Amino acid sequence: IEDITVFVDHAYSNETANDNEDFDKFENILARLTEPRNTLGPLDEILDLAMRSTHHDLGLVISQNISGSYEIVTAKNLDPKQPWLTESIIVKAINSKEPILLQNIIGSGFDSKKSIVASGFLSIFCWPLVVQGTTLGVLVTGSQKPHSGINDDLKKRLQSYSHLAAMVLNFHLREMRLKEEVKSMRAQQGDMPFLTENLALKEVCELGRKIANSDLAVLVQGETGVGKEVLSLWLHKTS
Repeated sequence: IEDITVFVDHAYSNETANDNEDFDKFENILARLTEPRNTLGPLDEILDLAMRSTHHDLGLVISQNISGSYEIVTAKNLDPKQPWLTESIIVKAINSKEPILLQNIIGSGFDSKKSIVASGFLSIFCWPLVVQGTTLGVLVTGSQKPHSGINDDLKKRLQSYSHLAAMVLNFHLREMRLKEEVKSMRAQQGDMPFLTENLALKEVCELGRKIANSDLAVLVQGETGVGKEVLSLWLHKTS
């Protein structure tokens, strides 16, 4: 929430969304970031905003996955099966954490393999998606013709879109890691009613497992919200 608040202040103070339609989309995506179980869906909308601002007709978003490698999560008017992850311009943007804005890729030094040109790019903007010093991905827009010009307002817009996309990826990766952690804990703890690393609670569950096989009556006491009902239902189920 603190990251989002800082981002909103930055976006508003720098007037990154000048027209009302873009501003409304921008604000809507921010509001949805606080919703539980956020997905990668907003990245399509962010990519659309970036392509509209740059007047580019090609775009893709590359994201880190929970294993630490990178993959393409969305693409516009491009074949995602192309070897984008090995393109030197994208690799440099990821490693340097600095944006690369090329109005004409020919003669830039990045056209040596010609593959990115053959894929349709003649102008290309690569903006790394960085959270707390870690590059989570890269936002890429491009066109089949040279770009007419880059001004400060466009740079501010792209920077704001990259901040927003980085937040989406950050929330997504946190959720994916949490799901993996829960899956691992369930595999380790079997049918225990709670997912916990607390030794005292684990001891309570082990004691409950032993009592469930007996004819003893059980009184479960505790403050509201500590899990009395969950424990009672589990004891009933396993007895």
